Amino acid sequence: MRFILACLLAVASGAAAQELVFKVQLRSPLSTEKNHKGDAVMAIVVSPDAFKNDLMEGKVTEVKSGSKLRGQSVLNFTFETIRCRYRPASPRWPIQRATRTWTRKAG
Repeated sequence: MRFILACLLAVASGAAAQELVFKVQLRSPLSTEKNHKGDAVMAIVVSPDAFKNDLMEGKVTEVKSGSKLRGQSVLNFTFETIRCRYRPASPRWPIQRATRTWTRKAG
């Protein structure tokens, strides 16, 4: 399975932040069984084209398995930075705010 995540982000670029909508694909699956608070989360930008194939980096902020919450699992994470995938030494731009919408795709 792969996940596409739509994010509304305020990315700091110079003096003023811009609000942009990103679609990203997670580089590895996330689950309440395998992930822990503090684990790294990475995604590749699908769109917009100006950021296509760049990396978003973040971390897992909360994990609770369904057995602890009467069958309801919780896995929260946040993206903290975005950087150019093809230039590893490129600066990491901070992400100031993100609103996430999940779409789960088979494949």
